[in-house]
Amino acid sequence: MIPEEPSRIRRLAPPCHTQVLSITPSLSYTSSEHNSKQRPDSLHFWETSDSREAHDHEAWEPEWSSYRFSMLLVCNNDRCLEPVAVVGDRKVEILQSSFDGDFEQIEYFYPQYVHPSPPLIIIADSYPEPVIKELRLSFIASWSDFSSAGNHIRSAVERLLDNLKEPKTKLNKHGKRERQSLHARILGLASRDKELSESLLAVKWIGNEESHSDQLTRDNIFDALDILDVILDDLFIRNRSRVMILRFRGTPALSPRSRGTHLLH
Repeated sequence: MIPEEPSRIRRLAPPCHTQVLSITPSLSYTSSEHNSKQRPDSLHFWETSDSREAHDHEAWEPEWSSYRFSMLLVCNNDRCLEPVAVVGDRKVEILQSSFDGDFEQIEYFYPQYVHPSPPLIIIADSYPEPVIKELRLSFIASWSDFSSAGNHIRSAVERLLDNLKEPKTKLNKHGKRERQSLHARILGLASRDKELSESLLAVKWIGNEESHSDQLTRDNIFDALDILDVILDDLFIRNRSRVMILRFRGTPALSPRSRGTHLLH
């Protein structure tokens, strides 16, 4: 099993979004002495050399075991049948299964690479292409390189602000233009949409250059994508007129503020 909460497990969906990915059947599979299970599917795993050597330790426990795995998944939609290759780590955990003291061995599979990476949130055709590009890159990195995934999510927020015409520069006290940070641009958006600004600030933390990127987890990445999913759905699907209003207000030549009036509220 993949050790994520149920809502996160459902993310491993095929590109068509209509069905789920299933393990493909395998005609044959041979294994070593340490991997003697015959499996009627394409799931293969092999114990690491360090793990095998640990068997000789007098305190050895099954939880010490470490494996690499690979498997081929395929969409069960007959009109799609998209294949997806997955590789990663397999761990074993012994859990008590009854009050009588019975125990059972549970296998956990941690994907480290998925090709092609399934969309982790819905990507609509109406979303800005630069935002889609960064999101797809974040999907690929989210399986193992959480720092890179966070940076691509941060870039997706930048591209969204570009689409909403939030200024990239501003005049400083000397009358010269200087580039605004992402944080400043998000704060600037609050004058047009405070709720959206606060939501984007929550997403921005994930890719913050000042944050400790080595502490990011897959859950952090999924949380950021969850927030972006709601933001993009609201802006470009459920309430597309809101985007037009935001872009209108963000255009200096057309902005109600620049014309000294307040036509939009």
